[in-house]
Amino acid sequence: MRVVTPGALDSAWARIVDEHGADEEGVVPIGGAALIRVNNREVEAISGGEDALDSLEWAVNEVLGEALEGAETIVVAEERTLVID
Repeated sequence: MRVVTPGALDSAWARIVDEHGADEEGVVPIGGAALIRVNNREVEAISGGEDALDSLEWAVNEVLGEALEGAETIVVAEERTLVID
């Protein structure tokens, strides 16, 4: 997700980290998904496993969406699949 409103991601990210915690690399685990701050305007949401779409929906719409409420955002969708034989 790309945030258009200047400074909105800083306050939203601080709130998310405060509520959900972050690992040593700054990745915020949220159930079966995770949020990764890419830069001062972008966040990636990742998920895998059986409930990947449900986990992504919750991480993006509930957690990130609520924290960024009122900010102008652009959703950039990209799907990558890793298959291990």
